[in-house]
Amino acid sequence: MATTTRQHMIQHYVDNMSKIGSQKVKALNHLKTFCSELRQQIDRMENSVKEEIDLAAIRYKSKLQEQIKRLKEQESSTEEPVKKEPDSRKHLKQLSIELSLDRSILNMIKGSGKVLFNESETSIVQVKEETKKVKSIEMGSSIFNAVGKFQFQRQSTNVNMPINGTLLPNGNIIFAVPFPPSGQLLIYDQTGEQIKSVHLSSFPHSVIAIKPSLVCVSIQYMKYVEFRNVESLEIIRSVELPEAVSGLGRIGENLVLACENTGILIVNPAGETIKMIKAPIRTGYIDTMEENIFYIDTKLGNLFCFNSETGDKCFEVDFKFENSNGIAVLRDKSILISMFRMGKNNISRISVDGTKQVKQNEFSSLSWPCVMIYNSTISKLYVVHSNNQVSIFEEK
Repeated sequence: MATTTRQHMIQHYVDNMSKIGSQKVKALNHLKTFCSELRQQIDRMENSVKEEIDLAAIRYKSKLQEQIKRLKEQESSTEEPVKKEPDSRKHLKQLSIELSLDRSILNMIKGSGKVLFNESETSIVQVKEETKKVKSIEMGSSIFNAVGKFQFQRQSTNVNMPINGTLLPNGNIIFAVPFPPSGQLLIYDQTGEQIKSVHLSSFPHSVIAIKPSLVCVSIQYMKYVEFRNVESLEIIRSVELPEAVSGLGRIGENLVLACENTGILIVNPAGETIKMIKAPIRTGYIDTMEENIFYIDTKLGNLFCFNSETGDKCFEVDFKFENSNGIAVLRDKSILISMFRMGKNNISRISVDGTKQVKQNEFSSLSWPCVMIYNSTISKLYVVHSNNQVSIFEEK
């Protein structure tokens, strides 16, 4: 009897130890998962802080260069002795203070091993007009009604790689999406039904329809673009370019490319460059309207308008540190820009001359809006947000 009792006690002890071991394994797995998620959150926060520092450094440098250039032009255009020398010195003193702040930011970044600028690579573009700053932001009345929405079939995307898309001649929409592991092209009809998909070798940045049977795709950080057949989505040819390409647009059957550190290139369907517009291109998106090319920089937030015939800069709008991932030109030639900064999102409408900015109330509920696709034929706007939804709006 004593032996049996002892065996039961031993078995009970073994069972308890087994349960404790299982619980320890589960607890350890939970702890590993928690640590992994915490590490990811810390990485995202670090990336966000680095991006804010990058933006601050870039903006300070740009502003100082503009102000110093303006002062030099004023001095060279003055024939008689300058009477307001104290004011001029005061202005230069303020510039030196800002410059020291600019350098302190750059030193902090260089300390982390990241180089932002190369002074010898900075190109100065001669323009006819000064940068325009929107002095007042007004709340605008709605010009669109929400009429529907649909969801992408894949539920996970990388928030640092926003979805892009373009309208096909038949009214369908082709999306360039960063769905892991490498990205896809998806074709949807106007009701939100998926028609076709193809996997890509890397994450896409932008896509644009050139002809009814031809689309062009830019790949993130790559110095080439791919021309693909609309029906099969297979590659017809690739075109090598001098630098990485981001935004894509179209004028007639010609392709408009935002080429980093080079400018805006206009390329014919054969892949031959027929025009280059010198511009301070980094990474951004393009839309076109008649002879005008609109480029929005995703880092600085600046909106540029260029004349495609002359290459002149028509205007530039400074959004003061707002970031953007979407642009669409409406029938009245006003420009919709999707903006975000520190968790605050909005879609604003910019007047055709770049002098007025109006926040549109009808988009206020959208979470991190990025690409906007405007169908002028049926007056509908498709807006993609970060939760993989596409909201459909109809112009009033």
